[in-house]
Amino acid sequence: MKIVVISDTHGDMSWWEGLKPVIMSADCLFHLGDGAREAEKIQELTGKPVYCVKGNCDIACGASSEEEVTLGGKRIFACHGNRYRVETDLYAISAAARSREADICLYGHTHVADITNYYGVWFVNPGSLSRPRGFDRRKTYAVLETDINGDLIPSIYTI
Repeated sequence: MKIVVISDTHGDMSWWEGLKPVIMSADCLFHLGDGAREAEKIQELTGKPVYCVKGNCDIACGASSEEEVTLGGKRIFACHGNRYRVETDLYAISAAARSREADICLYGHTHVADITNYYGVWFVNPGSLSRPRGFDRRKTYAVLETDINGDLIPSIYTI
């Protein structure tokens, strides 16, 4: 199984051509908010399942604030992250993920890519494809892929 995770595209699709081959090779995609329109566009262009949550900038968006999905035998909790104050630490979001018995927690909002394993739960922030922050300010996304043991392993990539 291959899952592409993106966030914080903010109306910008300039990354599409560079990421299109990766998305087309994936089973599904998560968009973690602040770009619900782009998530709809990706679904139209690919016909692939796109799980989308609402971000703090997705004003008139019909997406929910959180999603819980089981894929590849793993329970995934996805949200934008702003409601859990992820810009300061992972304490609140880790409590939310553990209360949902999640194996993987996907979040955005900070525009900084990060992968952390905290108490056996993967916390994955794909960063941003339009307005990256952090020390090198490169556009980033994440991929979760099944390894030989059947575990979904996260990685961060740049375009």
